[in-house]
Amino acid sequence: MSKDKAAYKVDPRAEKAAKLFIACEQHDKSEQLKIPDAMRARGYSDTDAQNRTLQQQVRREVTRIKGQAAPGLNESNETTETVLPPAPAAAPPPLPAAADSLSLPSPVKKIRKTSHQRQIERTNKRKHDQVYTQAFQRATTLVAQERENKTDDSRPTHQICEQVEKEFKARGHVVKLAASTINTYVCDGKVGQEPAKWGYEGILSKDAFKLLVFAVESYIQINQVNCIPLKRNILISIINEVCAIVSNPNVKMKDNMFERVMQNTTVSLHAAVSVAVEERRILWTTYDNLHIWFTNWKAFLIKYEFCNYDKDTDTALFTPEQLRRIFNVDETEISLDGSKTSAGGRPSVTFIDRKLSVAVKAATKSSWKCTGLFGSTAAGETIPPHFQLPTAAQKEEREKVRIDIITHMRKTRGQFGHDEVKEWPATFGLNEKGGMNNVEFDSYLDNGIYPLYPDMEDVPGKRVCGKVDSGPGREFFEMLCKARFRGLYLFPSLPNATSVSQETDQNYGLFKSIVRRNLEDVSTEAFKQRKELELGASLMGLICFGGIHDDTGVTCRSAVDEGFSEERNNDSWDKVGAAGRNGITMKCLESKKVRHDGTDKDDPNYDMYQDIQSKNDYSTRQLTVMGYKGQLLQATFKEDKIKAKQSSTVTVENTRERQEALLQAKTHGAKFHVTGGTHATADDLFISAELANKSAQTKKLEKDKEARLEATKNHEAAIPVVEKLKTKGEKKLSDKDLEIILKAKGVKISAKWATRQTNSHW
Repeated sequence: MSKDKAAYKVDPRAEKAAKLFIACEQHDKSEQLKIPDAMRARGYSDTDAQNRTLQQQVRREVTRIKGQAAPGLNESNETTETVLPPAPAAAPPPLPAAADSLSLPSPVKKIRKTSHQRQIERTNKRKHDQVYTQAFQRATTLVAQERENKTDDSRPTHQICEQVEKEFKARGHVVKLAASTINTYVCDGKVGQEPAKWGYEGILSKDAFKLLVFAVESYIQINQVNCIPLKRNILISIINEVCAIVSNPNVKMKDNMFERVMQNTTVSLHAAVSVAVEERRILWTTYDNLHIWFTNWKAFLIKYEFCNYDKDTDTALFTPEQLRRIFNVDETEISLDGSKTSAGGRPSVTFIDRKLSVAVKAATKSSWKCTGLFGSTAAGETIPPHFQLPTAAQKEEREKVRIDIITHMRKTRGQFGHDEVKEWPATFGLNEKGGMNNVEFDSYLDNGIYPLYPDMEDVPGKRVCGKVDSGPGREFFEMLCKARFRGLYLFPSLPNATSVSQETDQNYGLFKSIVRRNLEDVSTEAFKQRKELELGASLMGLICFGGIHDDTGVTCRSAVDEGFSEERNNDSWDKVGAAGRNGITMKCLESKKVRHDGTDKDDPNYDMYQDIQSKNDYSTRQLTVMGYKGQLLQATFKEDKIKAKQSSTVTVENTRERQEALLQAKTHGAKFHVTGGTHATADDLFISAELANKSAQTKKLEKDKEARLEATKNHEAAIPVVEKLKTKGEKKLSDKDLEIILKAKGVKISAKWATRQTNSHW
């Protein structure tokens, strides 16, 4: 093969144009296309369609395709072997007379991939291209070395290609190399170079396209850190506007510049549906806030001897007894409404016949719900569950609980503050809405927590630490005073960040999934058996603790046993890193849910973010210089709003400054800004509460003083009016005199009162 012939490449569009030309030849002469028309229909520009060389390529493709359809005789002169024509094909069976009456299947359904699947496909293709490029470069290098050192045992190119393919297959990548292409590159002196890409040159130069890819990558990354989701259609419009591409509704998405950019990204971009999260959770769940909280948490554990601290290594480790005295509880809603919740994971697939009515799944519909409190100790023991049930009773003596609620409830096991492992029953509470409040949380501690630690005292080694959220009851000072007196220290977690900082939240995923699956199985079987399902507190015990449903015979899994097993409890504590078998590791700081601040120099990812920012600044600036609208892809990391509101320095413990600042703090978040995170039974909080009480009493006394002074003033003003009344009679009194007497008697006179109202009051 000559060098010129090896370098010759046929435009991929030529084959498409040739096939269109052949297909139109079968029509009437008026509907047939000419070669230039077929070329325009298959993507050629008007200039290319008039090019004689390109037209000749299409004509050669037409000849080749027609030749494949009707094979000819062997034209080689090296042999005299006769090539016999192929045997005639069997005639097709005749169609029935009424061909239109045939029952044909429905047209083939086109499978449309989701954006997530398309992005995975792009990523896999990019990885394969990278592997192929490396294999291609290695093969050309080895072939060139073989040709330089010509010996009798020199290997041919196809053996070298097989060697390279085996090397890459051993590392998990399958590549196929063409020996002819490798020889062509070696002959052309392109040893070690990347293989040429298929297709024709685009509207951007190679350098401009690389800059565009860098700009889009950094634009996506910066907006992701700023929690600004980017939709596919928005990115397409921005990229097209940057490149001055006129939008055309007839152009498919795969033909856009967007597809080329996403196929050439150098980072692993993932396409997924953005999960809706409350703004306050996004703003609070930051690396800086969590790091401050962990610093104060560690200092608290060391100060009150909940751990063993080694100053030389700056590590805090725990004994098994210390781990049993640190617990975490959190509340969750348990609902019997199966129409609005899912069991999590991928939904089960059901098989249906599209010709019949659509099959639907029966789900329970109920407004009944309650609050459940679950938790675990840092040693992996399960805290006995507590259920806060709704009741319509208006008086405490009329509150009742159905006995069948405990039919399926089982006891949990744990040692806690006892000498041996014991069994512990679940506890119950009742109020109007079935929710937690100050009184109910105080009652929960009395009935559910204090009995677990009979040796609890406010002395080292006997104290108990409860890691809680900032929900109801956490600022009930009567309860907090009692807890502090008994040796129970409640430490609130970072506000609005329980998804990463609360251990029980890590257990709730599997627990709720099993609860909802049990409810779904029971309701589906009841519908199948045409039985009425009773929805109420009696069903709650079954779906939480498992067992056999009496009416339907369905066997339910135990959500408590599986969701709060010792292994899962330990894994949850390890995932958060506040305490556990490995000490204080702060593991949750590595969670993908934790938002980082690209402007914070103390953030461990600060250098990486600055590299992203530099890449965005450089690529957009260069695109603008080259005549493109690069400014549309400019982005900057935004400062954390919570940190911007925070004071420059956290106040010092046991100072008047902190106590007065806590006096002004009305929310848990505001208190976190003042303290950086501290336990709810701290002295400063009690002092600030007492300051608030004294301030309220002072205001009340001042208001009473003002009222007494006003009364004295009115009484003194009424003395001459009374004398006038005695001497001259009431007919000589003016309206003003009447108002003075009424004020002295304590009647409030407003400016809007008319004279007749004053007289009537008199």
